[in-house]
Amino acid sequence: MPIVLILRSDKTAGVEKLLWLLVVLFVSWFAWILYALFAPLGPIDKRRV
Repeated sequence: MPIVLILRSDKTAGVEKLLWLLVVLFVSWFAWILYALFAPLGPIDKRRV
């Protein structure tokens, strides 16, 4: 959704719009990679569930 909003926005144009798109893509992938690496921060205690 953010990508569509950036593409349709008239607030930015050209290189600035491209940079915003790259930031959105990079940050979302970076967050996913961090989640994949560090999501289970500690051992899962099955008794708490």
